[in-house]
Parts: sequence; C-alpha cells; structure tokens
Amino acid sequence: MPELEDRPHHESRDEWELFDVAVECGSQAARVRVRGELDLSTVAKLDRVLDGLADVEHGRLILDLDGVRFMDCVAISAVVRARRSAVRNGYHLVICCRANQVRRLFELTGMLEQLTLEPLEPGGDPGRADEVPAGNGTHNSS
Repeated sequence: MPELEDRPHHESRDEWELFDVAVECGSQAARVRVRGELDLSTVAKLDRVLDGLADVEHGRLILDLDGVRFMDCVAISAVVRARRSAVRNGYHLVICCRANQVRRLFELTGMLEQLTLEPLEPGGDPGRADEVPAGNGTHNSS
C-alpha cells in the first residue's frame, strides 16, 4: 500500500485518522473534497457521496484529493467506479491534487492514461466548483 506522505510527528493518531468528504456544487460543476486516509475503512463514505452525485445535472465532477494522506488499492477502485459513472452519465471527471505522489500512484496502476488530472495551485483555494479552469490537465479519452 503506497503511503502518500509520512505521518507528521506532531499529529496525534486521532487527528491523522480524521476522514472527511465534503461536497460543493456550483452552476458548472460539483466538487468532492476528500481529506484523510482513503482506504478500505473509509471508501464506502466516498462511494455514497459519488453515487449521490451521479444523477445531478453538472458538466464536471471534480474529485479533490489534495487532503488525502494515504491511498490504497481500494481507493483506486473508487476512482475507477467514479470514472465509469461519469462516462455512463455524461459528465467529465477531473482529479485535482497538488501531491505528485497521487499522480505517481495513478501512473503506477495504469490509471493515468484514463483520467484527467489538474493540479491545484500551491497555497491557493480553487474557490467555487465552477471556477476551476477546464482543459488544463492530462486527459486521454477512451
């Protein structure tokens, strides 16, 4: 299981294990912000949120993984399901993150060619979901 970032020594175990999924909807897109460890014990919450957005009228679904500190193969499976849902329901899935480790994880698993990745600006808040620039990321359609 690839560790995305070493656990900071100043954080307690409770702070580290805190997992959260937040949804922001704009006129052009919905953003799902994930924070914490994305693994077998937390992926069901993300799946429920993504399933709930599958029928929402939006052109883009932004999966913001900037706050993810750890991902395992179950998390990759959740991204695959989200991509399939996007294709099936006619919207565009975009993965956003600043961490090169997330990109490397998608590269190692062969997912990079199937996803659109758009980096967040360092220290910046992407703002409303519909303000995230389109078409700046890596994308290979299938």
